[in-house]
Order: sequence, then C-alpha cells, then structure tokens
Amino acid sequence: MNFQTLSTSIRNIDQQELMNNFMVLGALTAVTIGEMYQQLRKVKFSTPYQLSDWFYFGVNLTRHCDKDDERFGVAIKDYYLGLYGQQLCWGQLDEKGCL
Repeated sequence: MNFQTLSTSIRNIDQQELMNNFMVLGALTAVTIGEMYQQLRKVKFSTPYQLSDWFYFGVNLTRHCDKDDERFGVAIKDYYLGLYGQQLCWGQLDEKGCL
C-alpha cells in the first residue's frame, strides 16, 4: 500500500458513521459494565471452614451489608486484616479466632 492509496482511503472514511459506531460501542460497554456491577452487588463469599485455620479470604459486596459486618477480610494463620464499614482492623487472632 503506497502513501497515495492510504491518504485516499483515510479521506473516504465517513466521520459521522465512525462517530455513530463509537457511540454504539460506548453504549454497549456502559450497559455491560452496569449489569456486571449489579450482579457483583449480590456477592458474599468466604473461604470454606475446613481451610480457614490456615488461610481465610472473605468479601461481602451486598448492598445491605451491616456496618458491623465484614466487607473484606484476609487472614494467614493467626494474622488477620479486615474492613468493617469504614474501619480497618488488623491483628493477631486468639485461640478462638477473635481479635
């Protein structure tokens, strides 16, 4: 492809059609991201009890999460880091699994 052919093909691009395609693609992306966000707001997950002595991971993205409920938590053996509402908690767990 030479320069003359390239410049002719660039001039032949319909700017309005290009903008319409970008708008449609943007709208589809926005709807997809919005739907994914709505589905993620239903997620509450934590590591099964059998594994939680060694490793724990928990996340709660539900809308009606209580301010005293864990939003995010991770623990390795006896060391824990968790987010409760607006408060970050960390420390070493006792023999009952409490901070």
